[in-house]
Amino acid sequence: MGKPVKPYLKINQQIEHLISEGLIITDKKMAEIILSRVNFYHLSGYWRQFYKDTGTKPTKFKEGITIEMIYRLYQFDSELRRLIMELTEEVEIKFRTHLSNYTGEMWGPLGYRISTNFHDDKNHTKLIDTINKKVSTYKAKPIISHHMCEYGGHLPIWAVLEVISFTDMVKMSSNLTIQDKKKLIFLNYDNIEVTKNAIGVYSWLVAICDIRNMCAHYERLYNVDLIKPFSLPNEYKKLGIVNNKIFAALIVLKLIIDEPIIWKRFLDKFDHLLEKYNFTEIDQMGFVENWKDIL
Repeated sequence: MGKPVKPYLKINQQIEHLISEGLIITDKKMAEIILSRVNFYHLSGYWRQFYKDTGTKPTKFKEGITIEMIYRLYQFDSELRRLIMELTEEVEIKFRTHLSNYTGEMWGPLGYRISTNFHDDKNHTKLIDTINKKVSTYKAKPIISHHMCEYGGHLPIWAVLEVISFTDMVKMSSNLTIQDKKKLIFLNYDNIEVTKNAIGVYSWLVAICDIRNMCAHYERLYNVDLIKPFSLPNEYKKLGIVNNKIFAALIVLKLIIDEPIIWKRFLDKFDHLLEKYNFTEIDQMGFVENWKDIL
C-alpha cells in the first residue's frame, strides 16, 4: 500500500507549514490573499525549484526565497500562457481553413465521410463517430439546427470544422494520406522551412494542440519539459536548441503562422512581459543566447 493521503490544511495552516519549510512570509495577510486566489497545490509547481538540493527529496527552501517571488513567477507564467494561447488560436483557425478549403475542393462537401479518402479506416470511423456525437450533443446550435432542418443533418466539411475540437481537427488532418498532406502544405506555404518538412508539420500540430490544452487548463509552461516534443528542422537542431521546451514551440509557431504582423505583435508583447517582471531566466524555457535573432 502507498502512503496515506496528506490531511487537508486550512490557509493559515498552509502558511505556517511554508514558514516551517523556510519560505519567507513577512505579511501573512498578503499570503492569505495569494493562497485564496491560487490553490496551494497548484502554486507548489512554482516553488519546488526553490528547494535546497539535499541529494534526496527536497524539503526546505533556499535562503532568501519569499512568497512574493513565487507569486510573481506564477503571474509571469499566467500571462505567458495567454500569449501562447493567442498563437495557438491563430494556428487552429488557419488549419481549420486550410483543411476545409482543401478537402471541400478535392472531395466535395461530404467527402470527409468516405473512408477511402483517408489513410486509416479505423481512425476515420472514430472520427465519424465523434462528429455524429457532437452533432447530437449540440443539435440546438444554429449551425447544426440549420443543416438538420434544411439538409437532413448532413453537415458539409466547412460546418463540421466549426463543430469539432482542435484535437479532433488535428486527428483528421493527421489521417490524411501522405500525398494529400503534402499537397495541403504546398498549397498554403511558400516558406521552404515548412514545405521541406511538409509531413512533419502534422506532428507539429499534435504538439501545438497539446500546448493549447495546457494553456486552457492552466498548466505551468515555465521551466517544464513538454510531453510532446517538437521535431525541429535541421537548421535549428544544429544550433543546439532542445526540442521539449517552450522556445522550440515558439520556433514552430512562427513557421506555421507565417504572418510577420502577427508575429511582431507577439514579440512586442513578449518583450513587454519580460520587462514587466524583470524576467531573466529564459534559458529555463529553452531559450538560447541569440534567441531574438532566431525569432
